[in-house]
Amino acid sequence: MNNTPKNQASLIWNIADILRGGWKQYEYQNVILPLVVLKRIDSVLAKNKQKVLQTHNQMSDRVSDSGLDKFLQQSAGTQFYNTSPYDFEKLLEDSDNVFTNFSAYLEGFSPNIRDVIQKFGFDEQLKKLKSNKNPVHMPTLTYGDGR
Repeated sequence: MNNTPKNQASLIWNIADILRGGWKQYEYQNVILPLVVLKRIDSVLAKNKQKVLQTHNQMSDRVSDSGLDKFLQQSAGTQFYNTSPYDFEKLLEDSDNVFTNFSAYLEGFSPNIRDVIQKFGFDEQLKKLKSNKNPVHMPTLTYGDGR
């Protein structure tokens, strides 16, 4: 995948096109900004994702939550991590289950990142996206390079 700013912008605008049915243009920021932040975090975590998952599987039953947090931060090489098997690429591969998988993805983040997501009020946007009152067709998103 080509992660140039042009391709990242293309992905974000593809998301905006999908949202047109449920959001007014001035409301896009409520969805786009959290997604941009999540995409950036996802990219930062990609390098050590498998190491974090391995550490989580090995240590989750052996140490306290705070101890596990320290091990996972060390594995991630950052002060945040994600223990979900999903990343943005895997989420796009299963568009039929995007809501369930995306929820699992968000739950996999370390508490400090979940706090950031909560401050964005992103849960409300996800509820709106899923609700029957605002049907939004969720086609498979593509990156600027055609993926």
